[in-house]
Amino acid sequence: MRRAMIAVMGGGNMGNSPVVHEIIKNSPRAGISQIIGSYKAVEGFGMTSKPNMPSVSLADINRNSASYRFGVSRVPLCFSNAEHYALNKHGFNLSTDTTERERQLTELQTELPEANQRRVNDIAKVIMDDKRCSDLIVLGGDGTMRCLRDFNSILKNLPEPYRNLRVIGVPTGMDNNFYTNTTHGTIDTAVLPGHASAIAVTQFLTSQLTPTCSDNARLQLIEHMGGLYTGWDAASTTLGPEGAHILICREMIHSRDPEPEGKFRVDAGEFKDHLVRTIMSYATDGFVKVGIFEATPHPTVVPEEGTYVWEENQGYYSSRSRKTGAANLYQDLLMSEREVLEVFTPSPQPVGYFAKSWNTIAAYDYALAEAIGEKMGELLREQASGVYVSLSELVTAEHLNADHINNHPLSKVPDFDKPLPDEYLDFENLTSTEAYIEFASTLHPHFDSSL
Repeated sequence: MRRAMIAVMGGGNMGNSPVVHEIIKNSPRAGISQIIGSYKAVEGFGMTSKPNMPSVSLADINRNSASYRFGVSRVPLCFSNAEHYALNKHGFNLSTDTTERERQLTELQTELPEANQRRVNDIAKVIMDDKRCSDLIVLGGDGTMRCLRDFNSILKNLPEPYRNLRVIGVPTGMDNNFYTNTTHGTIDTAVLPGHASAIAVTQFLTSQLTPTCSDNARLQLIEHMGGLYTGWDAASTTLGPEGAHILICREMIHSRDPEPEGKFRVDAGEFKDHLVRTIMSYATDGFVKVGIFEATPHPTVVPEEGTYVWEENQGYYSSRSRKTGAANLYQDLLMSEREVLEVFTPSPQPVGYFAKSWNTIAAYDYALAEAIGEKMGELLREQASGVYVSLSELVTAEHLNADHINNHPLSKVPDFDKPLPDEYLDFENLTSTEAYIEFASTLHPHFDSSL
């Protein structure tokens, strides 16, 4: 009897359930007769002392469709979604300070390789000996895939039989900030399971703000989450006839350097002035909506000089206890602009976590999950290992099938997030482009006020 473990990691994502459903459905033709479930057991990368890991027979799952929502309990295996990913005894929790992080990484590289190998060996032993699984399938976002890449690289150095554990990654995430190697014409784009659903929810929520914005002459700063450094979800606020007029995201401000410390595209004071001019161009509308990514850098004044400089912002990571999300910071900035206050009332409105937890799955996510499930059935039958799967080209849900799913070596997983392509951003008018609208309308064709 061949058994497989499916581990669902990272934050909540509406696209996970249909993917798990389809992988399970396609498992029998690969010779898999039983599935082990693992869902966000602990913080960090490691094991807990929990004694029981439930197994789910395919027969039981096929009789009970509710199991496809993956409510099969929490078990002792987790890949952390922290900022840095070298395997280490601290569970990946490295400092965000650049100098300190480099020091810690140097320490890890020189002092912990044996400890890392023991950790991976212990996890492989639990999976193969205790749970009798030959295959590990991991769903998660960019951080999870980096963890899996490192896990798999160390796994190859283990003794028999643990080096034979087969590992496959399935990148998922509403944030869409992972390099999926997806083409959109000549554009290098990205499509993760869950992003279509996030687009649908964000576009709906943004449209619902129109009456209160109009009645109160609001300058509504609609703050969206979305990974640490990318504005994919914030861009979806601009969609539809009642979408945001203006988009502010990190990619508007930073260069395409994949590192968060990449050079700024524009002077902070110039950007502030450009933003004010763009806002005032909508004065005759009586209100204006601004879609904004939670961790967008913001211009801040140097009192002694009267000039503006860029200040970084860590978004919801720092706003859990203080009002330091980008919407609040840009509200403070615009409250100092008399020209703006004569017409508008700046007001922040977070929507990011609604999109993360809304109980709606887009039709595209179901179609993408079905294609991924078919491809996973092929890979499991071939006993493939050390790879992850992703969409090869942007196609409509009606044409999507397993032929559009490619597999890539886990070793190719990059260390940085996938930014919004320049082709999707209108820097002059501070909004999205027709190319972005074409991309988003492929994932969610109905830009109206309903879900």
